Amino acid sequence: MNKDNNTDLHSRLLYIDYVRGLAMVLVIAGHVNFGHIFSNFIHLFHIPIFYYISGYLFNGLKQISFQSFISKKINSLIIPYLFFGICHVLLFYILVKIGFYTFPKHSWYYYLFLLNTSDCQIMGIQWFLTSFFWMHIFIFFIYKISKAFIKYSIIILLTTIGIYYQSFLYHQLPLALGSSLVGIGLFALGNIYRKFEPRFSRKHCIAILFIITLYLYLFIQYGITINMRTENYMRGGCLIFTVFFCAYLVHFTKMIETKFNKDNPILKEIAFIGKNSIVYLCLNEINIIVYKHLFDLVKIPIFFNRILVLIFTLITLHYLTCVFNNTPLRMVLGKFEFKK
Repeated sequence: MNKDNNTDLHSRLLYIDYVRGLAMVLVIAGHVNFGHIFSNFIHLFHIPIFYYISGYLFNGLKQISFQSFISKKINSLIIPYLFFGICHVLLFYILVKIGFYTFPKHSWYYYLFLLNTSDCQIMGIQWFLTSFFWMHIFIFFIYKISKAFIKYSIIILLTTIGIYYQSFLYHQLPLALGSSLVGIGLFALGNIYRKFEPRFSRKHCIAILFIITLYLYLFIQYGITINMRTENYMRGGCLIFTVFFCAYLVHFTKMIETKFNKDNPILKEIAFIGKNSIVYLCLNEINIIVYKHLFDLVKIPIFFNRILVLIFTLITLHYLTCVFNNTPLRMVLGKFEFKK
């Protein structure tokens, strides 16, 4: 998540780090659990935005070979997945042995190599890494197609399969392959938005805000949302609102970059989270579990309990990120160059 696919940018786009950072904070807040209403609402966009901005930043494949491409994706996505996944599964079984968790329904390799979106809570959102990997493999071949009609027909077909396939298979595909198909559509829409962004005006912004307001009404009335882990897309209808939320988040963070000083400590921390989102993604769940049990010993209202869990988790993840970035542990993040 902290490396963008084939993006030929000479410097990082700060507002994209803001998007990533805000989305990751919402992911962690969702895991902390501020109630099902909050959780259902953020599910509409907090994971989809990563697929969307990957497409937004996509600048073509140029002359990259498939071997170089897949090597880069294995380093940045599969190596972190295997390292953190194995560590978490081992820890999960240790906690089962001491009675912290009930015995799991399946063996360890089932959670790691088959259905990584299932009920092994401690692995959290690591399924995203395999989903992101599959999506980029598809993207490599799809965006080699020169004819736009064929290219976008394939994208629409694969996205439609991703939305509806469980209606006739009744089971999720392994290693989050199903969510990667929907991710292809989000990627493509992010890429299209980037091309038309220069034409984006105040009128478009007002129109998007109107659509978002409409969604908020429908959400309050009927609770409609999506969930990319369980691959529940409400028959695809909610994805329309997802795309508009993603577009507005990009526009909103771009406005923040121009209006506020980048040295603002809150914005600096959000950007830091955005730049290092893989560590936050892979290690947030175990930190949340620890802090929940610690703060549950203190008799305070549940809302303040959860706020403390969120704050301490973010602080801990910040320091863990510094450890990974400044030691040979960088290698498990796909960063093989070591800075002295």
